[in-house]
Amino acid sequence: MSIAIGVTPQTILKHISPKKIDALYQILNYYNNLNNNQAIHKNIMRFNKTNIDRLIKINSLRGRRHKAKLPVSRGSRTRTNAVSCKTSFKY
Repeated sequence: MSIAIGVTPQTILKHISPKKIDALYQILNYYNNLNNNQAIHKNIMRFNKTNIDRLIKINSLRGRRHKAKLPVSRGSRTRTNAVSCKTSFKY
């Protein structure tokens, strides 16, 4: 990665321009934030959202239930339970 900036590992720090030092700081901050729990949470949320969007797009049963905001889990009782999911609908 340092080669893309134009800095080799053998380069002396005082010979590097401030612009390249700023670029190195940005790269280091990016890699430090990858281990952050918030970054992991965002990646998981994005992954789940894309999966749900895919189910809706292919018009599967699970996707239709997501779209209708009904319980999706298999074998869920919807006649008496899941009232909070169904209250937003006016029949």
